[in-house]
Amino acid sequence: MKHLEELKNGAQTKNLAEAIDNYKIQLGKYHKILLLELKHDHESKSTSLLVSEKILRDHKNKLVSAKDDEAQPEASITEVLLSLRVNALQIPPEHRRNFVSQLIKIDIFNIESTKSCDFVMSLLNMDSHELKHAISALISVIVSTAEGIKYLTQADSKQPNKILIEKLIAILKD
Repeated sequence: MKHLEELKNGAQTKNLAEAIDNYKIQLGKYHKILLLELKHDHESKSTSLLVSEKILRDHKNKLVSAKDDEAQPEASITEVLLSLRVNALQIPPEHRRNFVSQLIKIDIFNIESTKSCDFVMSLLNMDSHELKHAISALISVIVSTAEGIKYLTQADSKQPNKILIEKLIAILKD
């Protein structure tokens, strides 16, 4: 800055060409840093806007209320599950782990709060091919991480929950 101030005031300086080359290099480095920060901020904002915790909680509430309140809840539940799957597919692959963590954090299938897989099993036992497809698709997103596998198989902390796995295999065979 002192050097630039001297140039501004008309003072003669030595090695002006060398100073200009140094400024270009420093400005190039600064420009790259700014671009990386802007890219990082944009990615994190777009990801957080895409699947905020509020959106996921709203989906969970719709899922629970559709199952409990309606006489034939299959269509409503399928719609919620497909919406969650669409959200998962819209997220860049490098952010899917975060999406799965958010699903687990809100306990999308009430596994942690009840220490059982009763909720998800009741969904899988409904007589709707579309519902079984939608829940299987969401489960496949969740089990794409080790944290998701642990979440879905933790109902009994002494032994992994095999009932859910057996049910999914039976559905896949059908």
